[in-house]
Amino acid sequence: MNVIQMKPRFNLVPILADEVDEVLEDAVRFLEPAIDRQSQNVAIEHIIEDLFDGRSLLWLAYSGGEAIAAVVTCIVKHPLSHNMKIEWMGGNDMHLWVNDALAVLTKVAREAKLDAIEADGRKGFQKKYAEAASFREMYTHFEMELN
Repeated sequence: MNVIQMKPRFNLVPILADEVDEVLEDAVRFLEPAIDRQSQNVAIEHIIEDLFDGRSLLWLAYSGGEAIAAVVTCIVKHPLSHNMKIEWMGGNDMHLWVNDALAVLTKVAREAKLDAIEADGRKGFQKKYAEAASFREMYTHFEMELN
């Protein structure tokens, strides 16, 4: 397994498609609350399929050998840029690990010569974490249900 050291007490580990089975239970536990908030658009089965097919990459954060968080990323190819997108994020005590996780993902995206990191999220995430990590709001997503 590849390991990227965040701080002495945290490791952010990319989980390759052929390793997803080994950690799926932990990942689902951390990601389920975020996915449930988007249940009108996606189910956990869709995300798991993307992980197994390699369309998305699972990252697990560990502290003291215990899984504490999960992040799912993918590469989005726009006509003029290639970006890392944070699709899903969740875990215990987010305030303890999210800034370090964002720093690691930023380093990985730079090394991969990507143009940006993008993410959608609730206003609370924006105020607490995204602004501190130098994300800037580009647009707000609105949705009107028709049913």
